Amino acid sequence: MAKDVAWPDLAEAGYTQMNSLDDAGVVQACKEWFRNRMNSNPQARDALGVDYHRRLERNYITWVRHYFKPGSAADRSYNAEELTRRPIAWSIGGFSEVWFFIGNFRVAQRANIEVEILKCRRFPQVEIPDVLANHIREHTRRHSRHERAASQ
Repeated sequence: MAKDVAWPDLAEAGYTQMNSLDDAGVVQACKEWFRNRMNSNPQARDALGVDYHRRLERNYITWVRHYFKPGSAADRSYNAEELTRRPIAWSIGGFSEVWFFIGNFRVAQRANIEVEILKCRRFPQVEIPDVLANHIREHTRRHSRHERAASQ
């Protein structure tokens, strides 16, 4: 059972449903979910192109089979030490359904990690390409400096 989500029974039902599908079913379900529920602009997501979406198909299967199932990473309760070994830049799409992502806040809080709320849904953040690019660029710079300082 997902330890950090607000309603673990609903998360468990989602895990079970997704894992009952064959790989083609997982791809189809994820395509629909991410296109129509996890972002607010399906056309902008579509415009990312065929190659982008083809690469995602493999990721969907890996995600469902290894992370989105009972006993997986979603089922763990991470401690502060595990979360602070490496730099983490944590963000959440502020337009997403809060109940499912409350676990992100709970986990980050244990390690005193700041969670940024981005003005978008979730995946990919097509609503804010410039903001997202700047967010990634800034955290890459910050963490690169951190890594260099830690290695000296």
